[in-house]
Amino acid sequence: MSPASSNSIPSPTVPPTGAPTGARIIAITSGKGGVGKTFVSANLAAALTRRGQRVLVLDADLGLANLDVVLNLYPKTTLHDVFTGKSTLDDAVIEAPGGFSVLLAGSGMVEYSRLTPEVRTQFLNVIQTLAPRFDVILLDTGAGISNVVLFSVSLASEVLIVATPEPTSLTDAYAAIKVLAMQQKRQHVRMVINQTARPGDGRAITGQLQQVLERFVTTATGRALRLIHMGDIPADPAVRESRDAGTTNAAFARARSDNSRLRVLGIGQWLASAMRETEESAHGEFQDLHRQLMRAFRLLRESVPASAMA
Repeated sequence: MSPASSNSIPSPTVPPTGAPTGARIIAITSGKGGVGKTFVSANLAAALTRRGQRVLVLDADLGLANLDVVLNLYPKTTLHDVFTGKSTLDDAVIEAPGGFSVLLAGSGMVEYSRLTPEVRTQFLNVIQTLAPRFDVILLDTGAGISNVVLFSVSLASEVLIVATPEPTSLTDAYAAIKVLAMQQKRQHVRMVINQTARPGDGRAITGQLQQVLERFVTTATGRALRLIHMGDIPADPAVRESRDAGTTNAAFARARSDNSRLRVLGIGQWLASAMRETEESAHGEFQDLHRQLMRAFRLLRESVPASAMA
């Protein structure tokens, strides 16, 4: 990603009412899953760290967190342990490759995928405690416009939307941007287009979305929300191959763990990776295998006791 200097993220604006103060808090979100949001979060954190910033990436995808898989980390303590009082916040914040800090949520936290008053309070307390310790906090949110996602985004002074050129991704990105303009009164949102085929495609897509917003969406000031194009990330098959290989290796390592929770997650991650590979294959003979994997994944989810995922 090579954003122009005029589009670099400026000093933080005044955060929304009730948001923590201290660090710059940037929410990285998307309308649709699978567009590279966590990939962008991790690489942005590494880039800011190289500039001398103290950076924390907080995995705010409380229901389906996968930052640990992207970074190939095996945390002993997660946000779940902090919320349940099993561990301290200091123990849960660990260093990632690249020199930045991470606070991992832990996958399968179903009880935290709903925005209850308790979850709001716990999450806000965590950010308020950590904000004075860092220069930048990146909130790697879930995808879509659920209450949990919108609450996480509301705590940030800046929002970065990640999308791909696919129609479904852009449709969902538009829906998310519309909600941010109407409900959170955002005046501008930053945007990165991932997996572009040609130079300039991302800027053109952002321009087209801006035209739609100017026609159909207005902010509290009566003006259209402004989209700020931060850059394109070219499509590169090597990135997907590396990601899939890393996911598979991490899944196998987890599946061999002595920890029952990590072992279950590892099996699930391997099945999910295999499902994706067979689903995307152009070879018809993989369709039966894909259906078998889906059944195995469903049976695994139904048979695992809730205590094993806690």
